[in-house]
Amino acid sequence: MNIKILHFSVFLGQAKRHGGVKRSEQLAEMLSVFDTISINPYVALKQATFIIFRNPLILIESLVFGLYLLLFHGLGLLGFIKFVLRAPCLIKETRACDFDLLFLEVSLGVSIPFMRYLNWKKIKYIAAPHNVEFLVPFQNRSGFRDKKYLFSSEVYGYQNALEVLTICEYDLSILRNLEVKVFSYPYYPTKKDLLRFDSIRRNRESNKQTDSFLLLGTVSNTPTYEGFKKLLDELLLYGKEMQFKVVGFGTECFKKYESNNVQVLGSLPDDELDILLVTAKGVLINQPQTTGFLTRIIDLNICSIPMYLTSEYYQAKHMEKYGVFSVARLEYIVLSNTKRDIALFERPNLSGFLGVHK
Repeated sequence: MNIKILHFSVFLGQAKRHGGVKRSEQLAEMLSVFDTISINPYVALKQATFIIFRNPLILIESLVFGLYLLLFHGLGLLGFIKFVLRAPCLIKETRACDFDLLFLEVSLGVSIPFMRYLNWKKIKYIAAPHNVEFLVPFQNRSGFRDKKYLFSSEVYGYQNALEVLTICEYDLSILRNLEVKVFSYPYYPTKKDLLRFDSIRRNRESNKQTDSFLLLGTVSNTPTYEGFKKLLDELLLYGKEMQFKVVGFGTECFKKYESNNVQVLGSLPDDELDILLVTAKGVLINQPQTTGFLTRIIDLNICSIPMYLTSEYYQAKHMEKYGVFSVARLEYIVLSNTKRDIALFERPNLSGFLGVHK
């Protein structure tokens, strides 16, 4: 019997393809082997308002449950307002679709308190967190009055899910210690992205690399922003003899760091980014310790681009065979012999998910 799955995504359809978008696309591709409807119910506020006025009973239910969260589970006033405005879109879809199981991506915002609503309605769901949010540093946008309330609501949601699917073993070990039924399904590019990265790898094999290193990533989330900033501050001290290019969505905010050896290019279309990836000497990574996994590590590995880790980001440790090299200081980066034999990450399999739910 093929089960019917309703997939609530967090990032599907967004124009800027940061790591969260790529993870959402991967999960949608994974679920396509089932009878699945994948949607992003977090619509624009104007559309959400239209849904609310067309469905006043759903608004009342959302309002009452939001008050319950506000009074008894530490939801803050801003979190309450967001829940009342956003939850009706999710509730409407659960009523409109015929499904056996809800596959809920989880990130900051409505999805965490919404797990309590699903338990109240006795709707079966699998949770797929992009991060374990209560452990993300610099977290100040959770919608809860205090981190202890974020912790209790997030853990409650995971403990009452049929299963929780994490992006990496690090997150799995954390949740397993909290008595959550959990398995890991690592990030891997979609088929379309895989073709692109294979092409970059082939082009690197036939082209000479420059002496420039890339700082690559999306700085829309605070940990990544802080990692970029710390690394750029270090470049002012130790990186004056090397060339660096800063690339990625939101990196325009670092224009003040431009110098003779640092060039801030900001967000680039894929064709221009691919040229840089073909010719780059390597990529620097400075990520504060957080949960989740940097999708660009997998992408760059498939491109066969050496990566140099300059922080204590645990998830990227002991990955030398995959081209991730830990360096204590920037001046220790090896500037030669970057044509390395790099083992490629393999596509994850669906055995755990299919074995339980098919």
